[in-house]
Order: sequence, then C-alpha cells, then structure tokens
Amino acid sequence: MLLICLTPMLFSVLILAAHFLRSGPIILVLLCLIVPLTLFVRRIWAVRVVQLFLLFGAAEWLRTLIVLVRDRQAQGEPWLRLAIVLGTVVTFTAVAALIMQARRVRDHYGATHGAAATLRQVDAVEKSPHH
Repeated sequence: MLLICLTPMLFSVLILAAHFLRSGPIILVLLCLIVPLTLFVRRIWAVRVVQLFLLFGAAEWLRTLIVLVRDRQAQGEPWLRLAIVLGTVVTFTAVAALIMQARRVRDHYGATHGAAATLRQVDAVEKSPHH
C-alpha cells in the first residue's frame, strides 16, 4: 500500500525533471532526482519536504501552462488541448502531494495523529510509575 501512495510522487518528480532537463538549469533536474531520496529518512519532516517540493512543482507547471497558452493565443494558434494536458499535469502533481497525507504514509514515517495523540503521549509519560 505504501508503494501505491508513493508512485504518483515518483511519476510527478520524473516528469518535472524531464521538464527542467528541456527548459531549465541542470541543478533543478538534480533536485528533482534528489528530493525523493529524503524519504529514506523515516521521519515526517522528509514527507513534508517532498510535499512542499511537489507543490512548488505544481506551481511551476501552472506557470508553464499560463506562459504557453499566452504564447499560443498571441500567435493565433490552438491552445485548448495544451491547457487541458498541462492542467491535468498540474492537478496530478498537486494530488501526488495530497496523497502523501494518507494514513499509511504518515504511519510509516512516524507521524503522530494530531495534537490529541501528543497530549495522550505526554499524559502517559507523566502517569508512568518511573516518572
């Protein structure tokens, strides 16, 4: 189940790396390939880093969509299909970040289940006979 949750993220960063390979600095390509490796650190901050990166990726796709649609419109060329395809990529990338909020992912990376869980943990420590 964890692999199913991480697969959209992997596709998203690979597609983003290909985008930057074509149109951006090579450092952005390397960043796309390195950021997912933080998930080998089984901490919730690693998940948040990847989620933030995916949201920046979705913003980059949205920026690209706007620029290309404007260019097509200015040249009098068709742009609707381009907008649909890139809009789908924007959505897929953002959803990949959202999927990483799944309980399976949070459990694997050691996230507590909110402030109530943290308070229960503190309460349990305070009530323990060794404390």
